[in-house]
Amino acid sequence: RRFGGPIGMLAGAVNTGDTDQATDCLRAAENHILCWLPHAHPAAMLQLALDGRAGAAGGYRPYLQLLAQRPQNNPAAHEQWARALLQTFESFRILCAVRDGEWGVAGLNQAIEKHLEAEGLIWRRSEWYVGRPVMVTRNDYGTGVFNGDIGIALPDALRPDTLRVFFLEGQTVRSVLATRLRSVETAYAMTIHKSQGSEFRHTVMVLPRESSPVLTRELVYTGITRARLHFTLVSPVSAVFEEAIERQTKRASGLQKLLGA
Repeated sequence: RRFGGPIGMLAGAVNTGDTDQATDCLRAAENHILCWLPHAHPAAMLQLALDGRAGAAGGYRPYLQLLAQRPQNNPAAHEQWARALLQTFESFRILCAVRDGEWGVAGLNQAIEKHLEAEGLIWRRSEWYVGRPVMVTRNDYGTGVFNGDIGIALPDALRPDTLRVFFLEGQTVRSVLATRLRSVETAYAMTIHKSQGSEFRHTVMVLPRESSPVLTRELVYTGITRARLHFTLVSPVSAVFEEAIERQTKRASGLQKLLGA
């Protein structure tokens, strides 16, 4: 009910298992709201991650450009800068159906980091670097961060050689020393599952090369409905998308057996 227009039509088609309508929606590409890269190559994926696509500009370049505009020796301005960075980063996200492989979270995060470094947009001296986006993977009540929280590593306002991870809570910015965060992972790409409850101006959903039982209609629907204004589907093999729509999650509760069904 939250969605209308092309994104709503696509989500509805997937939800009802209508493969033909779903593929028609993507191929129509009305007003550049939807886009499908059905035979995607890694180079195209990296370009999308950096600059978005025609009709849906963005990618991660805007937040990385803002990264270079850090105010000096001004805590109030530093907080405003950190807030703007977090808000800009949250406008775009790459969601993966799987964790492993070239088209999974691990492979894409590694490839994107290398590409951004080659472009001179980040400088990695170690695991922690200025601009690194991270997702918390375990609740940590000592630092007040929780599973699924997204933050960005930035210099401390008054001690620029010290890295802190800044988080946005509503309009409030808070930070934690990077060295105190043990359970985090780089978050240029994240799983569709971890994105539940979030919404991004432009969502890119990446499917793997091969189909698997985890690729279900429900998972695809969740990925699509994370998009607020633009949605891009990336699939190196087009048939994987269609097979996912036809596969529903099976719930074995035993209720039917108990009822004699």
